[in-house]
Amino acid sequence: TKDFKVYKKFGRITEATIDDRDVYLFPEKVGGRYAMISRPKFKNAGVKMPSIWISFGDDLIEYDKPELLMTGEQWWECQRMGGGTPPIKTEYGWFMLYHGVDEKGIYRVGAVLMDLEDPRKIIARTKDFLMEPEHDYETCGIYEGCVFPTGTVVKDGTLYVYYGTADTYIGLATADFNELLNY
Repeated sequence: TKDFKVYKKFGRITEATIDDRDVYLFPEKVGGRYAMISRPKFKNAGVKMPSIWISFGDDLIEYDKPELLMTGEQWWECQRMGGGTPPIKTEYGWFMLYHGVDEKGIYRVGAVLMDLEDPRKIIARTKDFLMEPEHDYETCGIYEGCVFPTGTVVKDGTLYVYYGTADTYIGLATADFNELLNY
């Protein structure tokens, strides 16, 4: 596996190699640049586990070197963590769901609020998880014990979270979005 490299020739990509997971773009430019959340697989990156990184680019092809955004702090995110859903712009900051994996391989969901002007600055982060596998369709399947958020929609003050369950089904969870932001 090579580090991230993109070669451009005559305006086309001629080669791109990356070992990356959980890649999400912000829905709009931040400070005039594209912003991307990812979990690149770096060797000797200075963190003990796969973590969430952020990078910026002037186009949708080439990005600056990723910067560490956050790494596991709680017991439920001690093995690895990664993005979950594209960030949502709110009056308080960029809201994003992410996933954390514990030592037994159980996937849970947390949330983070990042600064609107500089999303490298974390305003708030949940200490406890918001979702965990509890129903049969979340605990039994191809990957047992997994809730993995992948998409969100806010409509009439309700946050709709579409999430994968045990790598087998798709679930839908809802929450009062303002209540969640205050939390």
